[in-house]
Amino acid sequence: MSEIKDNKDNFENTAFDTEVENLFDEPDASPEEVRDAVLESMDKTKKRVKTAKKIGIAIAVVLLAFIIGLIVISASDSVKNSLVTAMMPKSITAGQTSNDKVFYVEKNDEYDKDKDEPIDAWKYYYIGGDDGKTKQYLDKGNYTSHVGAETQSVAAGFFLKANEKYNVVKNVLKVIVAIFVIALIAFLIWVWYLVFCLREDKKKLAKLDFDSESQQSFAEDEQPKRKKLKKSKKNRK
Repeated sequence: MSEIKDNKDNFENTAFDTEVENLFDEPDASPEEVRDAVLESMDKTKKRVKTAKKIGIAIAVVLLAFIIGLIVISASDSVKNSLVTAMMPKSITAGQTSNDKVFYVEKNDEYDKDKDEPIDAWKYYYIGGDDGKTKQYLDKGNYTSHVGAETQSVAAGFFLKANEKYNVVKNVLKVIVAIFVIALIAFLIWVWYLVFCLREDKKKLAKLDFDSESQQSFAEDEQPKRKKLKKSKKNRK
């Protein structure tokens, strides 16, 4: 059993599987049992590596989709405007009384970024007219109740509300990104550990094979000497 103890000493600081460690402590453990335990440990690690590869592919797909999404948003004014529209409230009320008008917003499908101003990407209106059911569109998002009255920027009201929602979304995204980064770092550490364990298992297996070959070679070298010694003793008799 000295061979087993020597192996333990040589690999004392490596990442041994618990079963392999226990075998080293077993006085009756044979080199074959230790070898089988190492091979079993390698099989378990290889399965974990396969799982890690699948997780890595999933992470890569998510990152790729995120990058493509950013590129699409950056390159398309239509997508940007749609996102802003989604963050705007459906309506806002000007003033503090129940008689104040309710204003609405909709995306301007006729908007041309080369000819129109950015604010023209949306249409702002209230319901009025003689029948009280017609959309009354505002010029540049500004509303004046009557001649000489102060002009109200309805567009600014919608953008302020959209900005509030944007800040909430931004803070949520920051938390999600932080969690994702922490999870990614933990995943990379896990992958490094798996690779390290697999490498150490290979070293242990190579060491066991080397010791086995050395022992066999030693036995083969000693066999002629023993025969010669036996023959010598026989001749003396």
